Amino acid sequence: MAIAHKLSQLSKMWKRVEPIVLSFLRVPDGQYTARISAMELTEAKKSGRLQVETTFEIVDGEYEGHSVKRFDGIEDETGMGYFKGFAEVIGFELPKEIEMLQEKMDKFVIKNSDLFDITLKTNEDYQNVYVDGVSDMTLANDENDEGKSEESEKLDDSEEEQEEEEEEEEGEEEEEGEEEEEEEKEEEEEEEEEKEEEEAEEVQRPVRGKIITKSKQITKSQSNVAMKQKFVGIKKK
Repeated sequence: MAIAHKLSQLSKMWKRVEPIVLSFLRVPDGQYTARISAMELTEAKKSGRLQVETTFEIVDGEYEGHSVKRFDGIEDETGMGYFKGFAEVIGFELPKEIEMLQEKMDKFVIKNSDLFDITLKTNEDYQNVYVDGVSDMTLANDENDEGKSEESEKLDDSEEEQEEEEEEEEGEEEEEGEEEEEEEKEEEEEEEEEKEEEEAEEVQRPVRGKIITKSKQITKSQSNVAMKQKFVGIKKK
């Protein structure tokens, strides 16, 4: 009855709780390909020493998804030297000031996309994690990325060329349109000038006629005066 009563009390919890999968199950010694998923400053549980705890997540094979940890003590020169050597292998640029170490490691984990070949080797009860170098899988991915980037660059170049050609065509069309507009304006101006000249000629013609008529009248009057003077001269004789 006691067990049944306890089980009934745990009924709601039983339905609510989700499975917890331990990723730090014991991974057999051997070689694996992994990525760095975390780097943290921690203190050892027993000794309390300051250390860098690096987590590797296996990315292939039977143990894909499982994690292993590497611990580098940095409180003495030997431990600090090993950690600096490890940093060189993984391509981690150390800060000048140790106070900036955690911030630098956080940025490295976010930006780093390399995969590493690691070797797990147990010494007594402790399993060591050795980093052999950057994995060939990373190099293959880099080559694929380079191929993709080259293709994308070619596409970008072709698109740029098309855009340039379209811009040139548009520019030529605009120039042609401007030239046509200028020609039309010139024609209109010429027509207006011709009209103005014609109107001016029409205005000047009657004026000239009057001038001519007046000049003719003056000529006749002058001739009459001359005739009279001549006639008077004859009478005097």
